[in-house]
Amino acid sequence: MGGATGAAGTTGAAGTTGAAGTIGAGGTTGAAGTTGAAGTTGAAGTTGGAGTTGAAGTTGAAGTTGAAGTAGHDDCHVDGDCPQGICGPPCSELLCALGLDGFHHCTPRTPPTLDACPDASATPCCRSDADCTAMPRGHCVPHSLNYCGGAVPLPGNECRYDACTADSDCSASPHGVCTVDYPRACLYGPCRANTDCTSGPGGLCVMTSVGSYCYRTAVFCRYTNDACTSNAPCFADGGTFTHACLPNANGEGESCQSVPPPPP
Repeated sequence: MGGATGAAGTTGAAGTTGAAGTIGAGGTTGAAGTTGAAGTTGAAGTTGGAGTTGAAGTTGAAGTTGAAGTAGHDDCHVDGDCPQGICGPPCSELLCALGLDGFHHCTPRTPPTLDACPDASATPCCRSDADCTAMPRGHCVPHSLNYCGGAVPLPGNECRYDACTADSDCSASPHGVCTVDYPRACLYGPCRANTDCTSGPGGLCVMTSVGSYCYRTAVFCRYTNDACTSNAPCFADGGTFTHACLPNANGEGESCQSVPPPPP
């Protein structure tokens, strides 16, 4: 802070003028009174020295960028981590499953529309999941579900049973992953997490449907330098679907590959 300024000096009172002398006979006039000296002004206060400026702060080092393919997180670990609807059947259920970004998310599985059972048939025909009790986790689905050529399925429905409810149920080989199909099944590939995919840049461990005429679920490593990530680049034959973008035989990356036509 600056110093305070001294108070202003006071001005001395004016001197009094002497009374005029009386004139005696032939006497002299009295001398005039003197004026008092002016008061002195107080000295100016001194100004305080300027404060010093603090040293400039240092800037933190720049953060490092994470490796490609690692952004994100698992939204769930088991089905119980996913919210469930309150609608009546048929109603989609949310299952914890591996996604396209290498992390687990709550993924819907919607029951298919059932066929009417034939009035008379030697083939059993279920009418709801309640009829599927031969094993745990039974589901009633049409014979035609996932049909892809070959003999035409019989009309009606059949029971299919989930083999797993989480990746941890798939322990026959390393990197077991539980699908969200009807029925759920264990798949074994080169990965269960992005950290398992190190053969190329930006590795992602994905579970998705692949194929052209007929589709299947596959788990494999996808990289940013793969030849394809969808079927579109593979249709150089004019769209006759004789090629498709498929995982390589070792599950490391994707490429355009020839596929056979569906069974007649």
